[in-house]
Amino acid sequence: MEVVKASLDRVEGNYAVVYSDSDRRKFDIPREILPKGIKPGNRVILTLDGDKVAKVIVDKKATEEARDRIKEKYEKLRRKRQVPGSD
Repeated sequence: MEVVKASLDRVEGNYAVVYSDSDRRKFDIPREILPKGIKPGNRVILTLDGDKVAKVIVDKKATEEARDRIKEKYEKLRRKRQVPGSD
């Protein structure tokens, strides 16, 4: 058994497309083994049995940390684009 940290990229039909963090391996995971309420952008922990995904767990802490980093970067970009005196 191998444990892989990854991100849910998108859902296409009956499969979710997930990419591993370390080597960007792509996994097409059947929707029926996904946790309820999972969304694109969620950070996940995959348990592999050989080359097959046996289990998917949402990593809530890593998901929140990623959202916070993205929000911070967005705010920095937004501040840089503001023109003084235009508000």
